[in-house]
Amino acid sequence: MKRKIAIGILIIDIILCIYSSYQIIKWNIDNKKTSNIIQKINIISKEETKKDKTISIDFNSLLNINNEVVGWIKVKNTNINYPILKHNDNDYYLTHSFDKSINSAGWIFMDYRNNENNLDNNTIIYGHGRKDGTMFGSLFKVIKKEWYTNKDNLDIDLTTLNNSYTFNIFSIYVINTTDDYININYNEEILNKVVNRSIYNFNTNVDLNDKILTLSTCYNNEKKIVIHAKLIYNN
Repeated sequence: MKRKIAIGILIIDIILCIYSSYQIIKWNIDNKKTSNIIQKINIISKEETKKDKTISIDFNSLLNINNEVVGWIKVKNTNINYPILKHNDNDYYLTHSFDKSINSAGWIFMDYRNNENNLDNNTIIYGHGRKDGTMFGSLFKVIKKEWYTNKDNLDIDLTTLNNSYTFNIFSIYVINTTDDYININYNEEILNKVVNRSIYNFNTNVDLNDKILTLSTCYNNEKKIVIHAKLIYNN
């Protein structure tokens, strides 16, 4: 009986070892694919920051690869400098890359309920918090004091196919997974919640008349990193 138990444990260990190896190999393959796609995008996108704060993006070239491109986002002093996609749900780009191939890295995407042509009260952008720093993986930087106390980091550039916007961060926090901030329209109660949750007081006045940008990613299996910023410039 003891021998059978030992053999059973050995078989389980072998299975777990094979599964873990498979996951590591798959992770590395997906990382490599994502890196190649990012390099390709950087070559064709022709990004250029202009004096008037707008970003020039070759959206036609991007749309030739994926017709669900709706914009571009750049967060200063992070790796976030990507085109934004939007599907008819909030699940597809959790498991598909920019070229719509299956990839655990997913891609940066806008909430399907949002209107990129006429910004809602709250525009929500999602991305995986990848450990290699791709997608929203570098958002881990924003919860560090040296990052959020540097005023040069607090403006987020969002460019859609028709307009360019700059948002200024007014709240950053880590929170147990909840969906109370995942609304395209805020009321006074929700707005007060997201302001008061911030790990730092940015002394920014914000009200229900403001257009808000929300970035959300996983901190770990139970928590999220969330950024809220208000519109301060559009062209």
